[in-house]
Amino acid sequence: MRNVKKIIGILTVSAMTAGLLGGFSVSAEGAYQSERLNSRSFGEAVSLGTPLEQSINLDGAVAQEDGKNMLYTTSSGTPATFNVVNLDDRKVERYFSLDKVDSSWSHLVDSKGNVYIAGCGSAAHIYRYSPETKEVADLGAVFSEKAVYNLSADEKDNIYFGTYPSGLMVKYDAAAKKYENLGEAYPGHQYCKALNYYNGKLYAGTNAVEAKLIEFDLSTKQRKEIPFPQVDGKTVKPESVYCSIVVDHYLFASITGKFETPGWTLLIYDLDKGEFVGTQTGLSQLYASHEVDGFVYYNANGYLQKFDLKTGKAEQTQMKASYSMRGVYGATLNGQKCLVTADYSGCPMVMNLETGVASKMEDVRTKGTGIGLQNIICDKETDRLYAGGYMASQGAEYDIASGKYTRYFPMGQPEGMVISNGNLYSGIYPDGKIDRFDLSEEVVKDVNPKMLFKIGEEQQRPFAMKAYDGKILSGTIPEYNILGGALIITDEAIGEHKTYRNVVKNQSVVGLTYKDGLIYGSTSISGGLGIDPTEASAKMFVFDPAQEKVIREWVPEFPSDMPTPVRFIGDLEIGPDGLVWGACNGLLFAMNPETYEMEKTLTVGPTKWGTGHQWRPVYLKFGSDGLLYTTQCSRINVIDTETMECIDLSSDMNNTTGTLTLDSQDNIYYTSGTEIFRIANSMEPLTEAQIRELYERIGDSLVLMIDNAYAIANGKTVMIDPQNPEVKAITVDDRTLLPVRFIAESLNAEVEWNEETQNVTLTLPDTKVVIVIGSDKMMVNDQEITLDVAAQTLNDRTLLPLRALAEALGQKVFWDDRGLIVINRDEAKLPQKGDTLPEELLRYLWFCTTTDIVNN
Repeated sequence: MRNVKKIIGILTVSAMTAGLLGGFSVSAEGAYQSERLNSRSFGEAVSLGTPLEQSINLDGAVAQEDGKNMLYTTSSGTPATFNVVNLDDRKVERYFSLDKVDSSWSHLVDSKGNVYIAGCGSAAHIYRYSPETKEVADLGAVFSEKAVYNLSADEKDNIYFGTYPSGLMVKYDAAAKKYENLGEAYPGHQYCKALNYYNGKLYAGTNAVEAKLIEFDLSTKQRKEIPFPQVDGKTVKPESVYCSIVVDHYLFASITGKFETPGWTLLIYDLDKGEFVGTQTGLSQLYASHEVDGFVYYNANGYLQKFDLKTGKAEQTQMKASYSMRGVYGATLNGQKCLVTADYSGCPMVMNLETGVASKMEDVRTKGTGIGLQNIICDKETDRLYAGGYMASQGAEYDIASGKYTRYFPMGQPEGMVISNGNLYSGIYPDGKIDRFDLSEEVVKDVNPKMLFKIGEEQQRPFAMKAYDGKILSGTIPEYNILGGALIITDEAIGEHKTYRNVVKNQSVVGLTYKDGLIYGSTSISGGLGIDPTEASAKMFVFDPAQEKVIREWVPEFPSDMPTPVRFIGDLEIGPDGLVWGACNGLLFAMNPETYEMEKTLTVGPTKWGTGHQWRPVYLKFGSDGLLYTTQCSRINVIDTETMECIDLSSDMNNTTGTLTLDSQDNIYYTSGTEIFRIANSMEPLTEAQIRELYERIGDSLVLMIDNAYAIANGKTVMIDPQNPEVKAITVDDRTLLPVRFIAESLNAEVEWNEETQNVTLTLPDTKVVIVIGSDKMMVNDQEITLDVAAQTLNDRTLLPLRALAEALGQKVFWDDRGLIVINRDEAKLPQKGDTLPEELLRYLWFCTTTDIVNN
């Protein structure tokens, strides 16, 4: 056993090194019935840093401070960062962290120069910046709201704004220093995104299936609906009054929806007369400007438009305008009149009204912070991670081997991600598009990555994404105020796609997987933001691509203690056992794809449905070790699907997660906030006594492992080819190929190679096998046998399909989906059902892979 002792020595050093690097918390020996769980060691969560740090600005305000033109704007991130930008000296004068929010959609300067900031996040807050003290004060959380919009002020500098998800109109009383709930802008509408004060009244706009424009009298508390006007001879029925501004006695409101005029439309309403006096279609910016020398400016149809506040007439200027402006103010810079706004990129945007030239101050970039991560995926072929962020404009690539972020690439907010054939496919919000990034090629703007298509069909968030047989599956959530998601099937080779809308009526598609020609899907009862569900329970469905239709749809029979209504089901994965595995919040289940019945369930944690929309799937990932890794209950769980035992890694995480991916060695990666974390996942080495017992149990069996240069043959561990470590058992087109010479000699067959005929001949006392390289035929004792994969040469060695080779040599084969192969003439000597031998062999050979064992 000298060889065994040498192996043990190497493995001990390896385990100690891993412990020092990863802080492994080793499972107690024998703590589980599952040998697979007992064999694993998991490290503490280690941060890989913050991959995305950007300046993303959604709004701004301009005013004088200390005699200088200042742009006040907030960079989105975790946390958000308020910036005071000196436009005259072209520098960020100061910045402040807004710890309780991640973005701001509105800024307002009151009559005293104080700047109010509408903070959005898990809880909405209003902040106030003083130009005198140069400090920011948190005015407190706005009830239980998550977002606040469209700040405006009255004559006493009281502040008004709308909210989500209760659609409230709220007043901040500046003297009393408290909030006052003025009630819903319109009953049942979750968004009040537009709200302006004028002459004792508020003008509120909502987002809903049929958005409303409301006049609210502050003295009488009475509401009056303002009917929308006709545009191009038709009365519009918008789904969103997105934003508005009052300048002089005019209300400028930007609307959009499913009406004949495409895109955005600007409505101009005379508040004194109580009538609409103008409409502008083809709007290319959402915001009209504040007053600039008697005019209001806005972009439409590619040009800057201006509205004369004295005459009430609009005209098109000759200045081209392809940029988007948010929070638009006038300012005199270098003696010239300009329009100024905060650009999305974090640089001030300036439109010179005298020269007609628009430009960014590229040298003045607002202070940003880490971007909250939206999704992460690992390319197991290269062991590189790809991450995208919330409201981000780029993604990041992380090389696991070097431990470095190696490149960045254009990417919007990725709801879903999948890697197939060397390409990263991403489902991007808010455009509802599918992008493709060829990971082997350089990043080239608008070329790689590039948009394949916009889904359309009122779809916006492609969360569920899977790949199979050259196809990309996407499941989506619809746009604001709409129910009914879609299934999209994209052909990778030609880039064409088909969209199947409302595959389950009024439900979004949040789980997808594929097996034996059928697509299995699951749903969420939630639709787009701003609309309540109409369906009682989430469902599962089976879609037949050949027939292009759903062939079965049903509500699964959940355990009786499952809280109802069931709001969503998903992710879905096909397990090594052929079952469809799914997650339903804290419940894990396995469904038989033939009977559609649940065969197994496991309560991983409590199911708390909560309120509001629920889209993001619970992620399920089967590792190469056969274990199932999930993000149920916002933590990492490791589950043996045979014994249904679970390891909860939350004590090693110290934070929560909604994402999960595995590398080629089953190390775990997840995101929390702005950071990527890694949990090292290692097999525990067998003890010397266990190895000795393992050899006794193997007997005369031949043992190999896919992509492993080592094997067990004739009672010892050997390299398959000492002269060429690249010679291994491999898979090609889902077929296992074995190196012929090694297998034959390990089974005591003679091997002859004929260079001229390219034949390999294997000879046993009672069997002669002739193989021709490149042929899908072989001769066994003069009988022709057809191969499902042709014999081929790789790394100068001949490989043949496992099953055909074993049968030709009179052998029986045990195959494990994790890549373990055991060969013996006597089937009774192969591992049996419920046997722990496969796990022990995998553990043993895995360490052979990682420690470069050389046998004496």
